[in-house]
Amino acid sequence: MAVSEQAQNQRDNLSAVNQDEEAINLQVYMQAYTSNMKVIAAGNQIFNDLLSIF
Repeated sequence: MAVSEQAQNQRDNLSAVNQDEEAINLQVYMQAYTSNMKVIAAGNQIFNDLLSIF
């Protein structure tokens, strides 16, 4: 194996993206987004209910 090829392999190993880890992170972010949207929707409903009282 040439020195340049070995160096490239070492670089790739250090900077490679772990697909499994990224998929897990994406699921966590999606769950957080969904939860936040539910909180915002509840706040919006409360605000609208308060406005309808007055």
